[in-house]
Amino acid sequence: MSDVVFTSRQRGPSRLSRLLVGVHGPHARPVTEFHGPWGSLAVSESPYSGFDPVESDDHVFVVLAAPVLTYRSNAFLGGSDRTTGSRALYSRWRAGDLDWGRDLSGPFLALIVDKHQGFVHLVTDLMMFVPAYTAGEGDDLVIGSHVDVVAEAAAQRTVDVASLADFVLHGVVTHPFTMYTGVEQCRPATVHEYSPTDRRTSTRSYWVPQEQHRFTHIEEAAAAVRHGLVEHVRAVTSGLDTVAEFISGGEDSRAIAGVLPSRLRRDGYVFLDRLNREASVAYKVAAAYGTSLHVGLRDPDYYLDIMPTATR
Repeated sequence: MSDVVFTSRQRGPSRLSRLLVGVHGPHARPVTEFHGPWGSLAVSESPYSGFDPVESDDHVFVVLAAPVLTYRSNAFLGGSDRTTGSRALYSRWRAGDLDWGRDLSGPFLALIVDKHQGFVHLVTDLMMFVPAYTAGEGDDLVIGSHVDVVAEAAAQRTVDVASLADFVLHGVVTHPFTMYTGVEQCRPATVHEYSPTDRRTSTRSYWVPQEQHRFTHIEEAAAAVRHGLVEHVRAVTSGLDTVAEFISGGEDSRAIAGVLPSRLRRDGYVFLDRLNREASVAYKVAAAYGTSLHVGLRDPDYYLDIMPTATR
């Protein structure tokens, strides 16, 4: 996954890049920076084709992750153009036709900077799969996708003791608080708009959960779920001829294997400490769907060994 950090006060070259690289260490992806009277922005390279940031005379447009675009073909995911998806979304947004709740499916975070007036538009996904954090306000605003980077950029390094205790006891920090005093998490499924000169912040929810009884029996609901899954997989793979898939032997990976189009060449992957029952099931699934299975054997201390990097 890529990360982004924005500051309404312009920073020197590479200052924000060093923050992003610092949290990912040797696994950090290349970082692109943008600077102007409106401030500074840094975004690390996306691992997905088609969603690199785009810049026009008027805006800097950033999309993290790789949402499925429901209003057009997603064949660009298998192409070599690094900005097709971002440009498509930007054009639709500029025309006033972009519906964040209907036109995008899946995890994403969008950040749009108005280069002339300094306004910032931040859009979060439905389930906050890609988090967004803010600190400060007005001409001292910091926005980012990594809480430690936002805290460092905003010089808000004081630990919130209550949130720390909350995390130790429950494994989570209560929304909208974070581990740092003065750093807050944004709302999901919301368009946030920040003013560069004052404390005015507007929020608009583009989707809210509503209890609706759409189905008369369970079979209808199951058919709707299957249709949604099949269409989602079809949209993602429409421009591909080869896919990689995890085959853990569990129900979810078997379900995905079952709905992948048969025309695709498949490479399956499973990571194990030893050749156990899960490996046996994975081999059977791979054989059933014509998948080339690759088994990665891990050291028994794998999770312990990655703790220093993972905690950073």
